[in-house]
Amino acid sequence: MRTITNLLFSLFIFSNLIFAQDSYKPLFKIYENGLYGYIDSTGAVVIPPKFKGAGEFSEGLAPVRENGYYGYIDVTGKYVLPAVYDYAESFKEGLAKIYIDGNANIIDKTGKLKINFITTEIKNYTGSLVKVRSSENNWGVVKLNGNIIIDTIYNQISDMSEGIYIVNNYNGPFAAINSNGNMIVPFGVYYDISEFHNGFSVVNWNSENPGENSRSSSGIIDLKGRLIFSRVNAPGFLIHSPVSEDSVFIVKEYYYTSYKKNIISLDSMKYSGIMDFNGNLTAKKPDDFKLQYMNGKIYYRDSTDRYFQINKEGKLTGNIVFRDDWNKISSYKFARKGKDSGKYGIIDSTLKFILEPSFDFYQMMNKNFQFIFGSYINDTYGETDRFKYTLGISDLNGNIILRPEYDQIDYKGFFHGLVLVRKSGKTMYINKEMKVVWEKKIPETDKAQSLDIDYQLMTWFTDGKYNSGWIPLYNTNIDDLQEDLSYIDNNISLLLTKDKTLFNNKNKGNTLYLINDCDWHISVPGVDNALYMVLQAKDKFGNWKNIEAFPSSTCGNSYNDTKIRYKSIRKYSVPEYSGELKTKIRAMLKIYDENKKIKYIYSNEIEGKVNPAQFWRNPGLFNLQSLLER
Repeated sequence: MRTITNLLFSLFIFSNLIFAQDSYKPLFKIYENGLYGYIDSTGAVVIPPKFKGAGEFSEGLAPVRENGYYGYIDVTGKYVLPAVYDYAESFKEGLAKIYIDGNANIIDKTGKLKINFITTEIKNYTGSLVKVRSSENNWGVVKLNGNIIIDTIYNQISDMSEGIYIVNNYNGPFAAINSNGNMIVPFGVYYDISEFHNGFSVVNWNSENPGENSRSSSGIIDLKGRLIFSRVNAPGFLIHSPVSEDSVFIVKEYYYTSYKKNIISLDSMKYSGIMDFNGNLTAKKPDDFKLQYMNGKIYYRDSTDRYFQINKEGKLTGNIVFRDDWNKISSYKFARKGKDSGKYGIIDSTLKFILEPSFDFYQMMNKNFQFIFGSYINDTYGETDRFKYTLGISDLNGNIILRPEYDQIDYKGFFHGLVLVRKSGKTMYINKEMKVVWEKKIPETDKAQSLDIDYQLMTWFTDGKYNSGWIPLYNTNIDDLQEDLSYIDNNISLLLTKDKTLFNNKNKGNTLYLINDCDWHISVPGVDNALYMVLQAKDKFGNWKNIEAFPSSTCGNSYNDTKIRYKSIRKYSVPEYSGELKTKIRAMLKIYDENKKIKYIYSNEIEGKVNPAQFWRNPGLFNLQSLLER
């Protein structure tokens, strides 16, 4: 009886999915009064705003968050899969990535889990194979039936390319493993193995000690790991591209100077050209061009950034293209008439303007092959203000499909006939006739709300002296303190209270005091003078975990020590979060001890609420506020 019931339930879900898919039409997210809903392309509300979080519709389903957890709804707004996931992504080819208790998994449209063991992260699930990360932070590959193909014992593992994964451990040699889990190149043969292209990979090694982290020899291997081309003990010889569809590759050879311990410096270049597997130069680089590999082919590139496709003998094939910021090939690009002309237009591969220069600047060509461009706004004195501009969109033929009248444009541009824009403080969807089909309503109240989010904010607590960031409400001497606070004498301490503040000028906040009652400055690590200070909470298992992300930067020079002034007190506003999980909240600060070693100090605890995804979902450098939410 149970089997029949389960079968009927599965058939019910399947029939609902088929119905939803057959009747599916594009739906677009909207956001009003802190809640998400969906409209159709005419602007009609199909699913009223009621969700705290929401993803895009894909394959007839969308992930949405209510009461702290994500589930999946169909185009009628009905739940097809219940809200039981910390976080959930949109479906792709019948599969979606979800998280439960911070652990990643893959589900199908019936909600069945495809991986039967704990994995903290999943990447690149296509076909039946998926990369997974273990709780020990090592990577492997599994089949979606649960079978392990490559054990989770490697620090790094590449995406699969032509059925091959490249694996290595930090500062160690590389190996290559195929999609059946067979090692085609063992460790210790090459110190570097590149991604496979057109059936081949470029490898490097030290001839005397093959696994050593240095190179004196280069070569090319095939999909079975066989070395089919090599230059041994030739450190000045570099294979400069993958193998092309014509089974040739770009090489450069330099004069070089040798030093001790296999250290060399490359001097002037002997030559650059195209070589075959027999070591024959089939073509040399012309003086006016650069050689470039792109999308399986070899090109000449000229000073105008045009790419001329060539064959293995270096002869032009007639195909001339540009490469855009998304690494896509296009027949068009933005350009100016002369270096000092100031305005941009669109040219084709013959350098002819198909749209005369009229734009002050361009942002990008997006993945939907639309140009997003801008025009500067003059200030009250008629001077150009490069910090004030409006944006528009052009198609690849140079036709203006959206005049430059908007303060912000969703980088996707037009998608299913609509584009999300912001103008004069209003967020709206417009169609290609520039008609507004939906405009975000003014909030019913401007009263500050608690933060109800499903990711970790990146903190940026500063002293306000060198940069903006999350500057303190005050930063003063302890002797000048007007408030009656309890703190640790002759020490550094944190005090977290429920005294109400305004966080980021718009959200409810609590109060955090950072007090240094020592007679000396306290040295702390920092990022552009921002402190490593975050809020923590207890998860449902009682473990303290960060619910905010430490500050970060892509610039190595940003990481420097800063100081907390002696006999000083800072008062900060920190977020008051709301969510499904009632918990304890505390603050944590990373500092140095007297031996210059890292240690942590903690504040007292207060009552609070969070959502489960805040314990693990770190977006990196960018906090995830969408254009809809602004």
